Amino acid sequence: MEECVRMMQQNLGSTPTIKQRAKSVKAQRNLGTIKDRKRDKRKETESSNGEIIMRILRMRSVFLVAFFAILTDSFACIIRDRTVGLLLT
Repeated sequence: MEECVRMMQQNLGSTPTIKQRAKSVKAQRNLGTIKDRKRDKRKETESSNGEIIMRILRMRSVFLVAFFAILTDSFACIIRDRTVGLLLT
């Protein structure tokens, strides 16, 4: 067991280490463009927040209109059933 551990440690020690690339001018330019894209994207999301709020409000109003339509229909059915029940008795 100890021999296996020693062999493994020797093999690991003899393997060459991975060298990191030197930072080039091209990589720095790419980093700048990435930052610019992120900045532009943030500006887009900030300006579109108003649109999102308006969509939610519109959806809410559509929902409320549908809800009240269903509510009035159900009340109309209840009232109709009560009047029919009164007429039958």
